[in-house]
Amino acid sequence: MNLWTALAGEAARAGVSFFIFPGGRLDSLPDSEYLRNSIYRLANAENLDSLISWGSSLGGAVTIGELEKFHHALDPLPYVTIAHKMAGSPRVEFDAYTGMKTLMHHFIKVHGARKIAFIRGPSSHLSAEDRFRAYEDALAEAEPGEAEPGEKRPESAGIRSFPMDRWRGRGDPALLKARDWYRGVILIPSWVPAI
Repeated sequence: MNLWTALAGEAARAGVSFFIFPGGRLDSLPDSEYLRNSIYRLANAENLDSLISWGSSLGGAVTIGELEKFHHALDPLPYVTIAHKMAGSPRVEFDAYTGMKTLMHHFIKVHGARKIAFIRGPSSHLSAEDRFRAYEDALAEAEPGEAEPGEKRPESAGIRSFPMDRWRGRGDPALLKARDWYRGVILIPSWVPAI
């Protein structure tokens, strides 16, 4: 279930209003996402009693300092952040490292993935960095010959930039990513013909 759907359901059961501000990542130029940021001006103590901010996702295109400045501008509105800690406010945290490391072990042991590529998220995204660290640690812990690193590309490279067909014959290749908005993980069995 989607996090926001679950939160909206809880708000409905409690009989309170729940608003979502689809403002996108702060100052993000690709796809002119920054144009949606102006909706965040509605998130203030005059309009809301409290706020939940997915801080790590908002900050994908800005520095940590800029992300903190954005959140401090919400004061005196009480808020909770998801994944990224802001001084003076509580945070909901999830274990991105263990999740990615478990996924890596699954691909290596269960699916026989031998060459595993990874699309990194921005360095300002703490969960993306945890996922990348888990990727590297899982490869380092693999038995000799069991798995090897594939290409490591920055988020800006995108999924289409990976020439998966040249990995044929080396075990089933896989492509993992560090960001939530790339949907799913790609595992390409060796019996699928190259495109």
